Amino acid sequence: MSNNTKVIIKKLLVYNTTNHSNQEGGYTLPLLKYVEKEIGSSDVEIQIQEYQVETVINGNKKKLTKRGNLIAYIKGCRKPKILLQGHVDTVPNESDFTPKVTNTTATGRGAVDMKGPVTGLISTFKELTEKPGELQYSPVLLLTSDEEAHNFAGIKHFLRNPPINLDTIKSGICGEPTNLKVKNKLYGAMYLILETHGKEGHPAMRNSENAIEKAIPILEKINRFKKYLDKKEISLFGISVLNIGVINGGIKVNVVPSCCQIQLSIRNAEPAAKVEQMLREALKDEDVEIKSIFTYDPYTVNGQIFKNEGTGNKLNISNEPAAFMTEATFLNQAGIPTVVYGPGNPNLAHADPKEEKILITDIERYSDSLKSFFLGN
Repeated sequence: MSNNTKVIIKKLLVYNTTNHSNQEGGYTLPLLKYVEKEIGSSDVEIQIQEYQVETVINGNKKKLTKRGNLIAYIKGCRKPKILLQGHVDTVPNESDFTPKVTNTTATGRGAVDMKGPVTGLISTFKELTEKPGELQYSPVLLLTSDEEAHNFAGIKHFLRNPPINLDTIKSGICGEPTNLKVKNKLYGAMYLILETHGKEGHPAMRNSENAIEKAIPILEKINRFKKYLDKKEISLFGISVLNIGVINGGIKVNVVPSCCQIQLSIRNAEPAAKVEQMLREALKDEDVEIKSIFTYDPYTVNGQIFKNEGTGNKLNISNEPAAFMTEATFLNQAGIPTVVYGPGNPNLAHADPKEEKILITDIERYSDSLKSFFLGN
């Protein structure tokens, strides 16, 4: 299988599917059409759901196209269905590094998050479709877009417009990288935007109302709140992790800024409403507007199906939580018990592209373990 693995991941890495919140991109349709050809056969039903994303770029409303979801399953198979899910868009690539695939590794933007794991899902699905009579479970492949930007538009579109009866899906596996450990404790996620406001004017004026200067004590309090979260360990999940990801303010050096924006993400180990309330309390004396873009609570999945079928050792169910947000949260909310399990080191996801690498053997071990599960070996 090594040759096929290398061929697929090399092809996936060539497609530019980098996704941005405030730029055009995330064009996944060409990649999905390649996968359609790769797994296509007379025994497989395949559908590509195209959709659009409405966003604002440079102050202008824009509809982004050339994106979609791919759903594939074996025609007429009456075995209980298990969903294999992954996303094919990536975070932006600010370097000029060209993806590289050798006999041992694949390196480049998306190798870990998550075109390497998706390679394993594609290989698994394709091989299982050739053995319909041996299956204990019937695989359903779901590849989504807009996980890295545009508020999970792909998985939400699938769940609003499912081309397959969701009630027939017994469980799911989201293939995000977990170092080949099954994770059934899923962190929540929060995205907050904080804004301070001043009065635009000439910088020579004394006692001007400067929005960036207003943000300085707020940043200091956010940093103290981050340290508080670092020490506040929650049973089962551990600590919540806060990241100040973006700061924007001002239009020119010789103009007093009228607005400063601070964008935060929090991987929350306890309910989002509680964490947001604590943050608001920490900032209650500051003149700041806090906007909640999205919040999701942590979730513990009933992973009994993997333990009961004699596959616990192969799938290596872990007591450690998945300390990152995945589309498994939405599948669980829709009534599909979904764990997170995939090859690759999650610490290398979103790293510099020349550092984002995955072992070919890990992708193959992943695919082998999935096949064993579906075949009941």
